[in-house]
Amino acid sequence: MANKIKHPSTPHLPWSQEVAGDDKFIDSLTPFLGREVWVSEKMDGESTTGYYPGTMHARSLDSAHNVTRDWIKSMMVGLGYQFPQGWRFVFENVAYYHSINYTTLPSFAYLLMIWNEHNVRLAYDDICEWAEILDVVMPPLLYRGVFNEDTLRELVCNMDLTKQEGYVVSVTDPLPFNDFSRLTAKFVRKGHCQPNKEGEAVTHWLKKTYPNTLHDPSVVKPAFMARQR
Repeated sequence: MANKIKHPSTPHLPWSQEVAGDDKFIDSLTPFLGREVWVSEKMDGESTTGYYPGTMHARSLDSAHNVTRDWIKSMMVGLGYQFPQGWRFVFENVAYYHSINYTTLPSFAYLLMIWNEHNVRLAYDDICEWAEILDVVMPPLLYRGVFNEDTLRELVCNMDLTKQEGYVVSVTDPLPFNDFSRLTAKFVRKGHCQPNKEGEAVTHWLKKTYPNTLHDPSVVKPAFMARQR
């Protein structure tokens, strides 16, 4: 059985509009300069890590099961046998409402990143290849190219922040775990509710949550989950 490792926190970009709880700003943008990056929509859900042969945990390593995790738990059981041993597959679980009510989802789980047995996050192109192999979706791609602060700031103007939480930027090259917080950062919309370290907002969210909705329950990713809610 693989050792469980908590998914690292993503620091905020300097122009992020909402920094809550124990969140921090990125120390510097200098490490991004001259590097190719990809920017994807930040989905409003719960990060969930899967291991071979289908075990999983949410952000907290000892997270208890609840109804909001039923769908992704079934998905992990169906996919986990394909995960290389010692690797971690990180998804965003969007089956239930947090702060955004999704009504036309292609899936209730989005593949965010993959860590290999050496604790290195795979290159973006390799993550995309795995998404095809597993028949899963990834968050919408908003930009790929050489890092440019002005370009990333302008992306905010093209987003509907009533329906989108924000975005995440990271380098496209393989990324060692210890460099994650230097070369990955996020923009979060103003007023977005984020659970703090003590979980106060999490408790509040669970009391008021309700299911999000698929665009077409008969055409879902991965395809074998079409029989689920």
